[in-house]
Amino acid sequence: MLEGLNDYRALASVRRLLVEKLGARKVLPVEFRRGQAVLSVEGGPSAGNLAAALQAAAPPELGVVPLQAGAEGG
Repeated sequence: MLEGLNDYRALASVRRLLVEKLGARKVLPVEFRRGQAVLSVEGGPSAGNLAAALQAAAPPELGVVPLQAGAEGG
């Protein structure tokens, strides 16, 4: 789960980061509510390394909370 998203532009920036810098093939929002989003990510870093890789590459105001793979049905 991503925390600290203020609008859809921030979500789009995270999606670009995942695809262009971290090698994801597909990034889809599963859930989006004020300030938070849950994403389904295919490709890129392994599920175990995804949160750390995203946190290292993302702006410091963005919080990354790992969820179990498939926890949101994706």
